[in-house]
Amino acid sequence: SPGDAANADGTTEADAAAADADAADATPPPPPCSPGKSAWFSKSYPGGDHARLDAVERVGEGVIAVGRAGNAGTKTDALIMRLSGYGQVVWQKTIGGDGEDQGHGVLPLSDDGGAGYLVAGWTKSAGEGGQDAWLIALASDGEELWQKTYGGTANDIAAAIAAGPSNTAVLAGFDRSTDGGQEDGWLFAVSRTDGKALWQRTYGGSSIDVLNDVAVSPTGLVAVGEN
Repeated sequence: SPGDAANADGTTEADAAAADADAADATPPPPPCSPGKSAWFSKSYPGGDHARLDAVERVGEGVIAVGRAGNAGTKTDALIMRLSGYGQVVWQKTIGGDGEDQGHGVLPLSDDGGAGYLVAGWTKSAGEGGQDAWLIALASDGEELWQKTYGGTANDIAAAIAAGPSNTAVLAGFDRSTDGGQEDGWLFAVSRTDGKALWQRTYGGSSIDVLNDVAVSPTGLVAVGEN
């Protein structure tokens, strides 16, 4: 302003104060870190006593993480958090209905997140009954675009998601609705555009069989779990 006295370098006291404020707000670079020996930072986030994060993927210079938010004895919602490289919250969303809902896996649709995300998990708020596998499409800012459920009247969940060929996504989890018995490992593919189911397969025998993660290789799919 006209009343501010200029310093020898031509700046004013107001300029200096603004520069000091910017410096205070700036995030310092992480200290040197030896892999496996120390962490750059540790963060916790509010979300209720039943809150947890189950999966994380890199997006640009930050990450996107998914899990659930809520309290014991009440409903839970899927929790989606976009974080900076230093763990600061860029945005976060909770999505769910009247029942228990949870996110288990996330697929960024581009390296920088600009094309949005697909979140896989399970819901008791929609679908055919019990737990149903659940897929949510989000825009880059976390706005919900659409959601789909998959499964039957028993408990069926999606635990992980990976990018498949030709604009598809492949989900892994377990299915109890197909044969009405114990859990069977479950793989199914959907369109990334609208979630339309394209194919599904179950794997297992008379005992509990579960798939926990899936990856797409040049020659096919690799899924891991327990039986």
